[in-house]
Amino acid sequence: MATFDFSGKTLSESINMVKDAKISQTDKRNTLVKLGIRAAEARDIVASWTAPATSSSRAWTTTFGVEIETINCPRENFISNAAANGIQAVWRGYTHEHTAYYKVVRDSSIEGYNTNEIVTPVLSGSKGFASLKKCCKALDETGAGVNSSCGLHVHLGAEKLTDTEYCNVFVNYMYLQDAIDGMVAPSRRDGAYNNRWCRRLSYRSNYVLAARTKEQMYNAFRGDRYYAVNAVAYSAHKTIEFRQHQGSTNFTKIEAWVKFLIKLVAWSRDNRLNSNISRIEDIPFLTEAEKAYWQQRNREINRRRA
Repeated sequence: MATFDFSGKTLSESINMVKDAKISQTDKRNTLVKLGIRAAEARDIVASWTAPATSSSRAWTTTFGVEIETINCPRENFISNAAANGIQAVWRGYTHEHTAYYKVVRDSSIEGYNTNEIVTPVLSGSKGFASLKKCCKALDETGAGVNSSCGLHVHLGAEKLTDTEYCNVFVNYMYLQDAIDGMVAPSRRDGAYNNRWCRRLSYRSNYVLAARTKEQMYNAFRGDRYYAVNAVAYSAHKTIEFRQHQGSTNFTKIEAWVKFLIKLVAWSRDNRLNSNISRIEDIPFLTEAEKAYWQQRNREINRRRA
């Protein structure tokens, strides 16, 4: 835990020092208790700083789509394996057209041999995840893999979000960035070579915080889509695109990430953070089981230095 020098400080000044410190909510609560504040009051003070989750979320459903960047994925082999698994895949060269089938397209940012990007159709609910699972199975049967040049991009339908709800998503992701960095590979974090395709939102923080409409959020990034959350996607697809996750063909990992993002957006409809959250265990909308999953992923990722 961080060491503070409160000498000569009033209680109010000391509390503000704790508020601004880049430490976890738990450490902030413990530090306030050491200042003589009762535990219940310390909990309420820290809660007021971080806009905690409501006890229940309003029902919300959304569509989703996933872009899977791959290497060692001969397109004809994948198309054949997709058909054997009950889904249709079609080679489309380079296009952003929406399709009812899985698109196989080129992406010049991927480094390696037999590089292809697999783009799902618009999916939703359990049927959508079942279809995505078939796609991942076809990729595995093709022998497709990933390397550090590959990303996994997720689009969530955002047309039903109000301007306030939409803007909250960007603010909340920005304040959760340090915790989310622990959930993704080092190659997708700030300072990494391939992070240029998914830069931190904090680079535009003043504009992100000031935005109040979808158009203002678009302008906050000057029409640049290469951030961890892409505000350009709404004008083209009526979606929010999340670009930070490393490439993967593993269905379990992809499903967990998509569901994390869905929960983030659902929670953002009623909540807006106002300070950084740096630890996975302090992410306010995750269940204990989900926190445990992501903490385990953090340990696996950092062991491999993916």
